Amino acid sequence: MSKHIEGIPPMVNPSDPTDTTATGLLHSLNEAYERFRVELHKTAPQFRPWSTTTKVDSQTQKRMLDSAKQDDDAVGLGRTNTLHADEVMDLAKRSRTRELPGNYPFSVKERLILESVNQWSDLSHDCFREVKDIVVKHIIRVVEDHFKGYNNGGLKEAVSKITSEQILKCSKITESRIDSIFRSECSPYTQNEQYFLAYKTKMLTRYKIIHQELQGKANLVTALRDYNPSNQSSTGNTNQWSYLNNAIANLANFGITAKAEDFVMLLPQHDLTSALDIMAEVRAYFQVAYKRFGDSVPKLIDADFVRGIDSSDDGLDVALMSMDLSTEKCMEYLQEPRSVILERTNLAGKKQRLEAAQLKLERYYRG
Repeated sequence: MSKHIEGIPPMVNPSDPTDTTATGLLHSLNEAYERFRVELHKTAPQFRPWSTTTKVDSQTQKRMLDSAKQDDDAVGLGRTNTLHADEVMDLAKRSRTRELPGNYPFSVKERLILESVNQWSDLSHDCFREVKDIVVKHIIRVVEDHFKGYNNGGLKEAVSKITSEQILKCSKITESRIDSIFRSECSPYTQNEQYFLAYKTKMLTRYKIIHQELQGKANLVTALRDYNPSNQSSTGNTNQWSYLNNAIANLANFGITAKAEDFVMLLPQHDLTSALDIMAEVRAYFQVAYKRFGDSVPKLIDADFVRGIDSSDDGLDVALMSMDLSTEKCMEYLQEPRSVILERTNLAGKKQRLEAAQLKLERYYRG
């Protein structure tokens, strides 16, 4: 089993694509982990950076969503309820207690984060059940191939029993640890500050761009986003881009690197600015937590279940040593089926008769 767990090269064009002994056990497991990651990603917050009253035609909405889901953002593809900016703002206002003006309790962001995280327990256990099913079927095939000639003496049955007990033990440990990891994710926390803040800034910029476009500033936003300093003639406003070039150059003199798109952030504030900030922060935290959880669960399943079945400390080899290996029991394990014994007896009798006939013929010819 250890060779299979470490990885055996798959067969070329296997006749049975469901036979993991031919297609490769680890290949099948990696496919299961990838399906888990995709399903996990679908739980991303489904934020819409415009209000519910904003009239957005289907074509514009698709373009906005395509813009918002750059990189690997799951906007429009998930299972989490859609939330518009004014709905987030309403939740934030209703959650206020004694905060100073312009401040909202952390519980607002926590609530939105948990809308996604609460779905992760079922997804992680679904992933484990799929992996367990693949591994169990694989082990059954291996045991069948190795011990198919030892049914009569109970050897195959004894090995299957111990293997099942080992699988059950590792399953309980793995399920408990999955629950533990999930519980830790129910309290938002990260030390990955650089990635979190960078992703929040990226998402906030995108949300603001979309919101500003829908507020009638589409020409300015699009022009800023499509600005090309090496091709000013395509903009149609030489003075405008001259001013913009000067602003970028002057900021560079202060050691500040800026892009034309960054100037969108300087557009006037509006009553949904706080909502967009909350949305960006929640989406950024989801990205951090999703990557962490999406990596931790497969790693845990591999370490505690897949490798745990045949670990050097208390794995399958150690468990098999608990079998009764006395001389009498080993002889019983190796006992052949009665049909094989009868067949051997018959063949031995035939051999004996043929040898006797051969001896008579030799004597006859020697005269």
